[in-house]
Amino acid sequence: MWNGSSTGISSGSSNPNLKSFEFKNRSEFLKVMYDLMLLALRTDATRVITLMSGVEVDSYQWQEVGVNDTYHGIQHHGGNKGSLEMLAKVDKREADLLAEFLKGLHGIIEENGSLLDRTLVV
Repeated sequence: MWNGSSTGISSGSSNPNLKSFEFKNRSEFLKVMYDLMLLALRTDATRVITLMSGVEVDSYQWQEVGVNDTYHGIQHHGGNKGSLEMLAKVDKREADLLAEFLKGLHGIIEENGSLLDRTLVV
């Protein structure tokens, strides 16, 4: 069960053997989401997936790329060079994660081409 944070999962149970899980960082969370999407498409468990990797009001940070300010905060950069550099780091990391997902789709060969050949990503 989602616990309301952008990087945490709660068991939603009173069972003491089921523990909450917290991702180390935002990249790890998105990588897991992309892996789950790839698995779902590969096994034909679904043909439609929506992933909103972030919204402008999110307050998560990308400490793994050296950004300790909130994503929402750096979007209001006002032309500040430091904020623009941080925004560029985050945008590049998100683009790299998406590229890994697309490579995964391309690497799954089916009867008439790769899974990427029959997937629309917007």
